[in-house]
Amino acid sequence: MRKISKVLSLFLLIITIFNVTAYAEININQDISAALLGDVETGEILYSYNINEQRAIASISKLMTYLVMMDAASEGKISLDDDVVISGHAAATEGSRFGLISGETIKLSMLAKGMLVVSGNDCATAIAEHLGKTEDNFVKMMNEKASELGLLSASFINPHGLPIDDRETGQNHMSASDLYKLTRHILTKYPEVLEITALKELVIPERNYKKTATNPALGIVEGVDGFKTGYTDKAGICLISTMPVTGSGQDFRLVGIILGA
Repeated sequence: MRKISKVLSLFLLIITIFNVTAYAEININQDISAALLGDVETGEILYSYNINEQRAIASISKLMTYLVMMDAASEGKISLDDDVVISGHAAATEGSRFGLISGETIKLSMLAKGMLVVSGNDCATAIAEHLGKTEDNFVKMMNEKASELGLLSASFINPHGLPIDDRETGQNHMSASDLYKLTRHILTKYPEVLEITALKELVIPERNYKKTATNPALGIVEGVDGFKTGYTDKAGICLISTMPVTGSGQDFRLVGIILGA
């Protein structure tokens, strides 16, 4: 019965990933660079395509930024209630933005939401500066964390995934296989992340702020509750989606990944 449920769930999640509005008309064999679908708890890979090929990952990079932040919080080095003063450098970060203002003070927990829900590059930079004191120091922490987890394909040059140039060395990279390992690790260690990634929009009344989440899969199929999107010209469309499968004695979670669509 569990196997049948997984087959049905696989179909459902593939439909979700490959047929949401902004990601429509993707041919899984021709129009993507890598794909994977697997079980979070068991690590079983149900579908794979070019999963060991190192690829540019754009804003998917922010998952590692989140993990480094959460590990530091769990070790008592920082608190999610920390007040973070936004630097001019963070506020000026280009690409997708939350809208931080130089000199303002904002909670670290809100920066995490801005980073994951609306993919704010400025939030990722602010988190990096708060933890590492400099962005470069934080990037070292990201690469050290990747090494610690055995993510051999991972290579980070910044905390947000915005390319610094068109060369391969100007991008953050990982394979779909390692992204699966990273996603499983985060979901297992910090399941509360789903309270953020499940948000269809980010609403902050005190900032008069309301913005739709970047994840187009949310709300398309009931149960999808994350996880992260990314896009650059080099990386193409990147999407990690996750959903629980429950009922009829079933209780497991699937993760689907596409890179380079």
